[in-house]
Amino acid sequence: MPNRGSAGQRDPKVGCCSICHYASTLVGAKGLTFWRCGQSDSDAAFRRYPTLPVEECAGFESGSPKTGILSDD
Repeated sequence: MPNRGSAGQRDPKVGCCSICHYASTLVGAKGLTFWRCGQSDSDAAFRRYPTLPVEECAGFESGSPKTGILSDD
């Protein structure tokens, strides 16, 4: 499970994605967590899976990331 600290607190290992409305986490079958940028769906300037930690981002919007589970397919 991703470490977001307490509500609204930035995780230094992840950066601003940990408190971004557009971010989502995907947890794989082996327990690995992948951070995905939702801004990449409509703007190629954003990387789908950015290199962490992300210190600054032009698309940052404060909010809670979504969490999902990757299938084994």
